[in-house]
Amino acid sequence: MFYLRKGRSIFLGAAGIVTTLASLPTMLSPVGGLHFSPGLTYFDQSPQVFPLIGHWGIMVVGIGVLLFLSAANKQIRKTTTIFSTLEKSYMVSAALYCVLIDAPYARNYLAALIADSSMVLGGIWYLSRSRYLKQD
Repeated sequence: MFYLRKGRSIFLGAAGIVTTLASLPTMLSPVGGLHFSPGLTYFDQSPQVFPLIGHWGIMVVGIGVLLFLSAANKQIRKTTTIFSTLEKSYMVSAALYCVLIDAPYARNYLAALIADSSMVLGGIWYLSRSRYLKQD
């Protein structure tokens, strides 16, 4: 289901593309990229956090590129999947916390919550399946 011929992973390729494209605007322009997230207006009033937001964008784009490359490269596949799953688990848990405490800004994280949750579940599934099948 998640594999193309010659050992390529559909899941990792798609996750890499989605992760890269979702974070690219923030990497290129921390201010402009945040405007794609409706309701996040705090950052417009706090320019001192723009370097942190830009750094986050670069890191997540890097994870996306690694995910995409690991779809065809078994040597980096397992470590990339582990790191990506851990990183995305953090985002999912932070967004879930915002939802659980009924924070007024929680709805702004729903798209990231859905996308990252599916990638976390896919990463866990991939890692457990690869361990079971001894593919990596």
